[in-house]
Amino acid sequence: MDRATGEYEGQGEVTGHMRLVCPNCGAQYEVDDRVIPEGGRDVQCSNCGHAWFQRSANWQERAPDHDPDAALAAPENTHDSQTAPDEDDWGDEPETPAPARPRRELDDGVRDILAEEAQREMAARAHEGGTVETQGELGIEDYGDPEEERRRIARERMARMRGIEEGETLEPEVAPPPPPGPQARRDMFPDIDEINSTLDTPDSAKPKPKRTPRPAADKDKGREPRGGFSRGFSIVVLLVAIAFGLYVFAPRIVELFPGLTDTMVAYVDLVNRLFGWIEGLMQGVVDKLEDAAGEG
Repeated sequence: MDRATGEYEGQGEVTGHMRLVCPNCGAQYEVDDRVIPEGGRDVQCSNCGHAWFQRSANWQERAPDHDPDAALAAPENTHDSQTAPDEDDWGDEPETPAPARPRRELDDGVRDILAEEAQREMAARAHEGGTVETQGELGIEDYGDPEEERRRIARERMARMRGIEEGETLEPEVAPPPPPGPQARRDMFPDIDEINSTLDTPDSAKPKPKRTPRPAADKDKGREPRGGFSRGFSIVVLLVAIAFGLYVFAPRIVELFPGLTDTMVAYVDLVNRLFGWIEGLMQGVVDKLEDAAGEG
């Protein structure tokens, strides 16, 4: 787009869209090409509030092949060529540069209409803001800056032109921030002082590991083998005591229970033979020990 006239810069970047560049502040906007009619229309920058006449995207394609100004100037050039003297007589003359194309200014009527509309909206909003300002509990801010209000109205108008939804704002395109530079090589290594302070910590200052209490289930589990042996030994001792008691009190039991006479006699006889076997076994062991001692 021409910065002086605000005309369309180029076509073909995005299909169906055109880019508008404000000639005043340089803000860029991408709008649908259907927003600008074939005859062009007046637009206003939402950043600085500057207004200009914007042509359509394909206005150059519809331009006539023959310029009417050039057709009117053709007879005059023919007449001048007939009456002008020979170039050889006058010598070479410098070519006159073509006059610059005048910039198209915004119509005064359109400018007045836009200014009146902006003033009317500002007055209405100021009245509404003043009415609400009396209610301190609402906390509504007063639009006291006319310049800021005018820019906000221009942004809303551009938003309606682009067809965006209400509540969205039209912001100029901002170049993305440059990527962060590579991290310094010094920052990539650990801090030596921090490592030394960690290594020099005395043993007394180091935190001691906590001893977690052993669950009761684990304690009982560790005591199971010892408890089982004690229980078995107690049972054996109890059985031996009962057997010895039956052997010692056999006559008394027979007197009290005559029906158990045969059983008790057999039991006593079994115990006597067991004692005889144990006695013979012990005597054999003693004889072997005496023989071993005599040979030594």
